[in-house]
Formats: sequence, structure tokens, C-alpha cells
Amino acid sequence: QQLYSCGSLAPKLRKGGAGRIGCMSCGITRPKALWERTDGCLYLIREIINVCCEENNIELELDDETLLPLMEEVADVCRVKHFPQSDELRTTLFRQLPDIARKLGKQRFKRTYLQLFL
Repeated sequence: QQLYSCGSLAPKLRKGGAGRIGCMSCGITRPKALWERTDGCLYLIREIINVCCEENNIELELDDETLLPLMEEVADVCRVKHFPQSDELRTTLFRQLPDIARKLGKQRFKRTYLQLFL
């Protein structure tokens, strides 16, 4: 089965490395856009919450004084609509919010964070 590059009919010729944007074999290299970095931060915040809110975790505690400013910033950034990928950024946020809410707990999330995203 022949694999094709970037939706074209040209076959893939070489493997890409870290830092490549696009398909695995094209030679396109560019710096990450700010929205892509923010998108990655959404996943990072989710993972930090997952680790800090584990039941067996007694070393790391994530209190609302630390998390609330981050979540306020996330909500504010996702309200911005002046760039073409703003819908993708909001999609990532709304896909991560259920996991974040589950880990924080229903009452804590509703009491402190839910209003930020309405």
C-alpha cells in the first residue's frame, strides 16, 4: 500500500523528525504559532490536574488559589476570535473540560470554575 504525502499524489519519501509541522515526511518546518502553544497548555493543565488530584497523592496539592488564575486565563484566551484557529482552540478546551471537572470534583468545579466558561 503506497502512502501519500500532504494529501497530494506524491509518495512519502523520507521520515520527518521532531519539530516538524504537517505530515510525517514533508520538509515543512516552522515555529509553532501562539494558538498551538496555548492548545498544548490546555493538555498540560489537564495533566497537572490529573496528577495533583489523584487519590493516593499526598505530596502535590493543587489549591484554588493556584489553579483559578490559570483557568481564568484559559477562559479569556478562548474567548478571543480574531485568528482563524480560534474554533480549534475552543474545541480543545471543551474536550478537556469534562476530564478536568471530573478530577477536580463536581462540587469544587461547579462552585469555583464553571462560571468562567459560561
